[in-house]
Amino acid sequence: MGKGRTGAIRQQALTRADLNAMERHGKRLDVMGPSRRVRDVPPLVYGSLDIAEARDKWMEGVQQQGKTEALHMLVQFPTEFEQAGTEAGQKAMLRHAVEFANEYHGGDAVFAARLDRDEAGQHTVDVFLMPRHDFTYKDGRTQKRASVSKFSKEQAKARFGKDDPRSQGSALQAAWF
Repeated sequence: MGKGRTGAIRQQALTRADLNAMERHGKRLDVMGPSRRVRDVPPLVYGSLDIAEARDKWMEGVQQQGKTEALHMLVQFPTEFEQAGTEAGQKAMLRHAVEFANEYHGGDAVFAARLDRDEAGQHTVDVFLMPRHDFTYKDGRTQKRASVSKFSKEQAKARFGKDDPRSQGSALQAAWF
């Protein structure tokens, strides 16, 4: 089977420097961005291209668990998806990637996403997320919290009975397919 025929998905934790670099790339302000351009078409955007600012707004009033700034989910659709070259198909891919990421991570996760349409490949969506959830104390108080691994671990435990990093990655891939 050829490269990219089945699609793929992966996610990685980002530092603030990583997030800023992703933002520069999306705005084509980095070294590689302009060199990858093969057509003059703006990206499709969910939220904002100002992803560092969008992340900060997303986290207002939220207690964060851990030090990761965000997750970057790279969603690659199959290269044989014929509608990828159409605006309707591209909008559908962006919408589906955002919906999948939100659903997988508890329903309240995505603050930005982008489908670059100026590059040779038009089958990949970059999704930026910080999963949020309501935490309830024993006395009934609730607090909005964010955690990059809470839902990944739950998904891995449900599918494979364990929540180690390899199982988390396998659960993500299995859910995507």
